[in-house]
Amino acid sequence: MRGSLSLVPAAGIIREIHAGRKSGVLHLTGAGASKRLYFKAGSIILAGSDLPEDRLGQALVRAGMIQEADLERALGLVEATSRTIGETIVEMGLLRPEQVQSEAARRTKLIVESVLDWDSGEYAFEEREERLEGELLSEISVPEALLEGIRGTRSGDVVRRLLSDGKAVFRRTEQPPASVAALRLTPSEEWVLEQANGVSSAAEIATQCPLGEDEALRSICGLLLAGVLEAGPAQAPAAATRVSVTLDDQAGAGTNLWAALEAERADAGAFGGQTTRLPSRLPHSLGRYVVEQAIGRGSMGAVLLARDPAIDRRVAVKLIQTSVQLTPPEWEKYKERFYREARAAGKLLHQGIVTIFDVGHTVEGIPFIVMEYVEGRTLAALAEETELSIDDVLRLAGQCLEALEYAHSQGVVHRDLKPANIMITADGRPKIMDFGVAHVVGSQMTQADEILGSPHFMAPEQLGKGKVDQRTDLFAFGVALYWMLTGQLPFTGDSFAVIAQAILSERPVGPEQLKRTVPRALGTIVLRSLEKDPAKRFATAAELRAALVLPARASRARAIAGLALLLLVGLGWFFLFRGRPTATAPYAASTPGASSPPSSVRTPPREDAEELLWRKTLPLTFTVRHSHRIGSCTGNLLLDTAGIEYRSKEHERLRLRFDEIRVMQREDARRLRIETNERDALALGKLKSYNFSLVGRPLGDQDWARYRKLAKK
Repeated sequence: MRGSLSLVPAAGIIREIHAGRKSGVLHLTGAGASKRLYFKAGSIILAGSDLPEDRLGQALVRAGMIQEADLERALGLVEATSRTIGETIVEMGLLRPEQVQSEAARRTKLIVESVLDWDSGEYAFEEREERLEGELLSEISVPEALLEGIRGTRSGDVVRRLLSDGKAVFRRTEQPPASVAALRLTPSEEWVLEQANGVSSAAEIATQCPLGEDEALRSICGLLLAGVLEAGPAQAPAAATRVSVTLDDQAGAGTNLWAALEAERADAGAFGGQTTRLPSRLPHSLGRYVVEQAIGRGSMGAVLLARDPAIDRRVAVKLIQTSVQLTPPEWEKYKERFYREARAAGKLLHQGIVTIFDVGHTVEGIPFIVMEYVEGRTLAALAEETELSIDDVLRLAGQCLEALEYAHSQGVVHRDLKPANIMITADGRPKIMDFGVAHVVGSQMTQADEILGSPHFMAPEQLGKGKVDQRTDLFAFGVALYWMLTGQLPFTGDSFAVIAQAILSERPVGPEQLKRTVPRALGTIVLRSLEKDPAKRFATAAELRAALVLPARASRARAIAGLALLLLVGLGWFFLFRGRPTATAPYAASTPGASSPPSSVRTPPREDAEELLWRKTLPLTFTVRHSHRIGSCTGNLLLDTAGIEYRSKEHERLRLRFDEIRVMQREDARRLRIETNERDALALGKLKSYNFSLVGRPLGDQDWARYRKLAKK
C-alpha cells in the first residue's frame, strides 16, 4: 500500500491500519524528513525519525532528565557496545527504566502527531510481523493520539479532505472502541457529539456551532478518527417522534431559503454597505414585509433588508437558524422562550439600542425578528479598518454604557455583547443589537442554560454555571474596551478549552503595557471590569461610565494643551522669522559676487516627522504563535527601539537586540522569521531561527518598513 499524502492524509492511513488491526511499518516522507511508525495488531508500538530532535536522547535532554554531556558519553557507549540508547542510559545509572520507558512512549506519540499536519509527501505501508529486538516498545492509544493531533493541527486542508469538504453526514458510532471511553472531550467535541444525528452534514453542523466553524470541523474530524463518529448516508428522521425544521419545495414563502442564502453568503452581521440582490427563487415577502436584498449572515442566521408597505419603512429581518431537529415539547418550549425574550427586548426604546418592531415565523416554522434598519457598519469592522483614538474609544464607550444602563434598568441582560453586535451609524453613534434574543437562539433545548456567547467575550460565570446578571455584560464590555484600546483580546487560545481556561485563571496584561498611549488610570478601569469575581467588578453600567469620565477629561485636557503648545510654537516661529529675507531666486543664481543665502532653521521633512510620531507608538505588540521543533506556544511579541522580545508561559523571556539578529524576514503580514548569530547545538551547528505566526492584528507594510529602517540604524 503506497501513495501520495496530498491525496490521502497520514491521519486517514493510520486510522485504516488501526481499524484493520494490521501489523507492519508505515514509511512517511514529507516536510523534509522521513519517519516510520511500527504497528502490531493495529497498535503503534514504536516510532522512528531521521530528525535529530526526534531521537530519544535529545528528547531526554529537552525534558531536562539528562545533560548534553551525559548524552554524548552514552552515544559513545552505544557505538562501542551496539546496545540501544535507552538500555545504555539505564546501565549508566542516569535514569530508572520506567523513566526512560515513559519518555519513549511520549516521544512516539509526538512523532505520530507531527505527521498529521503533512499535506504533501509520500507514504508506503509494508504489512509484516516486525521483530524489534532491544527496542523500548510501548503501545500508545491510537484514537487518543489522532484526536489530540487534530486538535492541534494547523492544516485546514487536511481536515477538509478527511471530511470530504464537509459534505459527508455523521452519526455516533453504535459500538465505539473500548479506548474511546478514556478520552476527555473538549466542550466543542461534546457539542458536536450531541448534533451528530445521521441527517446533518459536517458543514451544516459547523455553521450552527456557537464556538466557531473551524473549531467544530476540527472536532468532527478528531471524533471521526478516534472512532466516536462514523460517516454514512443520511437517515430520514422519525416523523412520528420528532419535528424537523426543514424546507419544503411546495411550502410557499420561505421556500429553499437557507439553500439560496448559503449561495449568497455575505459579510457576517453587516446591516449596511455592500449588498447582493436575492435570486428570483427566493421569497418576495415574509408576512407583510417585502424582501428587497440580502444583507448578510451572522451567528444567529441570515439577515434580509425588507420594506414594511403599511408605513413605507425599511426594516432588517433576521431569520433565526434553529436546531436541525427538536422534539415537539422542545419546539414549544423554544418558541415560548424566543417570543418571551423578543417581547422583553422589544420594550427597549433607546437611541443606543436597535429597536425590535415585530416577531413571527415563516410557514416552515423558521422564526424571524423585524428590527430597525441601521445604515452603517459594526464596531468590529470599524476598528479593524481604522485605529480608534483614545477620545473616540471613550466617546463610544460612554454612549454604549448609557444604552446598557437603560436596558439593565428594564431587567434585560444582553448575554452576548461583542463588537460584532454594536452598530456604528453614519454619524458615528453606537447602537447595540440582539438584546436577550441571542441567549435563546444559542441555547439547546435538551440542556437548560447551556454555555452561550462568543468565547472571547464570555464571563467566568457563564463558563462556570454561575449567576448571569448585568455584571456579566460589563465583563464582555470590558473585553471589547480592551480590544478597542490595544487591538488585541485579553484572553486568547487555539481552542475553546484554552480560551475558557484563560478566562477562568489568567490575569491579562494591562492595556497600558501593550500600548503606551493608553493612560494607566484607564488601564486600571479596564482590568477591574475583567475581574473573575463579579463582586469585584463595577456593580452597574452607570458606575463604569462614571469611572470613565476622569480619563475622558484628562484626554481632552491633553488635547487642549497640545493645541495650545502648537499655537504658541507657531506664533513664536512667526515673530522670529517674519522680518528675515527668504531664499528666493536671486540667491539661487550663480552670479559672480552674489551673496550666499542666509542660514535658517529648516523644518524637518514630513516623512521624518511622521517617523518620529510613529516611534512614540512603540513597542508594537502582537499576539503570536511561536513554532517549536515539535509543537508551538502562544505569547506576546514586542517590537521596540532596541530589538525584539517574546514572552510566553512555556519558556523564559526571549530578548534579541538588533546587533544579535542576522536575518529579520517578514514573509507576509502574518509570518515573521528571525535568525540570530548564535549557533544551535541541537540543530547540528546551524544558526538559531525563530518562526512567529501572528494570531491577532497583522504587521502592516508601513509599520514593517519603518521598523526595518529603525533596525538598520
